[in-house]
Amino acid sequence: MSKAVLIPFLLFFVLLVSPVCVVSVYALNNESKLNKTVYWLQSSMYVPSLGLCREAPNYFPNRVWVLNDNGLVVKALKTRLSGLSNAIDHKLRTEYRDYIGLGLPIDVILYDRAVSSFEMSESVTVKMVGDYEIKSEVLKGSVWSDWDTYANLLLVHTLSDFYGGNSIAVGENYKKVCDMWNGTGFVDKSVGDKFGTYVNALFLYVTYKINASCSFLADVESKVWGAYDDATGGFKTDYNNVEFFGDVNVETACFVLLAFERPFKLEFPYYLAPEFLLGAFFVAIIFRRLK
Repeated sequence: MSKAVLIPFLLFFVLLVSPVCVVSVYALNNESKLNKTVYWLQSSMYVPSLGLCREAPNYFPNRVWVLNDNGLVVKALKTRLSGLSNAIDHKLRTEYRDYIGLGLPIDVILYDRAVSSFEMSESVTVKMVGDYEIKSEVLKGSVWSDWDTYANLLLVHTLSDFYGGNSIAVGENYKKVCDMWNGTGFVDKSVGDKFGTYVNALFLYVTYKINASCSFLADVESKVWGAYDDATGGFKTDYNNVEFFGDVNVETACFVLLAFERPFKLEFPYYLAPEFLLGAFFVAIIFRRLK
């Protein structure tokens, strides 16, 4: 092969293969963490005698939520661990069907559909099973008048408007959420001295679903990965300017799994990555020897 043909071929090879290598290195690192999260849900949080997952290992080890936890598990594990997802889904639909599809805000995420109105809800104890308290939420009948002052409700409303085809409301509500970001977290009516990791994950999930973008998306992702607990595979529920803390719970883990259930994207110029520079270096050596 002549130099005139070989050199362009090598350059093309580096340009083609290097981005794939970069994506593989960074994506596989995070994917291994998510695989550990899935294993943690199955091995530590799932209670075989209940057929459901408990809320958290430390703060509320004996509390079980019908939708806000187990409905999310069904959704988050549908492609990653379909056997467990289907088993829990069957359990919910047979034993807890009276608490499913009530039009709660969580329904927007669980069933990919709009809800007609955002009514306030209250938690109720469904029943006790041994030492485990099975809880769920039911509608109170009154509309949540200040929903747009809470980042999580704004995000769910944004998604609901998206499924309902209201593009104007989608843009307006998404902008309101973005305006709440202060560089550390989303400052809303509920924020005191800490931020919630699940809100960041929910933001990523909604952003992906409505095909939006924002200038600080990488910062939000960094906060989510910063909450990762290597000892368990879960994600710390809370953080502030200094540290991540709190328990690791099912809800937060599921929102993270949903947030990253998408093709991996490079958030920086791949030509500055080590894999690309190394490939370019070898091309330069070959070029020098062919001269």
